[in-house]
Amino acid sequence: KNRANDAGYALAALATDALQLASEALQLAKQMPGRAQDRVQQASGKAQTRAAELKDLQARRADLEDKVREFREEAEGLLDEKAAQGRGITEGILNDDRVRRVLDQAKSAQSQVKGALTSVRKIGGAAVGAATSAGKTQARTAKSQVKAAGTSVKRTGNAARKS
Repeated sequence: KNRANDAGYALAALATDALQLASEALQLAKQMPGRAQDRVQQASGKAQTRAAELKDLQARRADLEDKVREFREEAEGLLDEKAAQGRGITEGILNDDRVRRVLDQAKSAQSQVKGALTSVRKIGGAAVGAATSAGKTQARTAKSQVKAAGTSVKRTGNAARKS
């Protein structure tokens, strides 16, 4: 074998390999814009998808806000309606003659109890100094008023039961 000849053959093979690599590199370089374009299109598609999803979410949010607003308005309307009904019912009850009598009797009993309490306080003040005949009279008056108040309360209860 001749080393000089082998070196020439090796050089020829290396030159062929270099040409082949250069050719492949050129083909890859030509393909790069297409691949880059594909990547750009993919990214653009994803961006459009995200934009559509965002638009959909915004529309859903607007729909939800509208529904909440409608619900609130319906609830307020229902509250107003029921309040008006309740006022009517209350006025009807308060204007009923039987209820009016019971309330009047209750007011009368309350006044009598207040009078009795005033008498008891006066008696208490008088008893501190000494028990006088005036104190005894006030005690009798208070006792009578308490008895009258008790009777009035009983009548009120009986009248309410009859109604």
